[in-house]
Amino acid sequence: MSPAFFWYDLSFQAYMLVSVAIVYSIVVLMVIMTSIVSRFAGSYLSLLGLLVPGTLLFIIFALRGIVSFVFVVTEPRALPFFLSAGVLLLAAILFVYRTRREARIEIV
Repeated sequence: MSPAFFWYDLSFQAYMLVSVAIVYSIVVLMVIMTSIVSRFAGSYLSLLGLLVPGTLLFIIFALRGIVSFVFVVTEPRALPFFLSAGVLLLAAILFVYRTRREARIEIV
């Protein structure tokens, strides 16, 4: 944790629960994005070629300070939650669009 001031005074257990919830939401986002990318990939090798660098870049840049970003005072209080909700909503909309499009293609 960084030596900054935080919005919330959380106990260790609450901090761990929030951290786990953040990681689970990121995992759901990555699974949905993987399913979207797999639609465009022609083979498994090209899918791995797209996903491995993307995952490594995500781990390097995004997960480094994800929990500190949520609680630090210098950021607006609701920004991380609205940002996370927006990204999850966008991924869900893309996933629903893709599954409906595939269902329509299979019917025709």
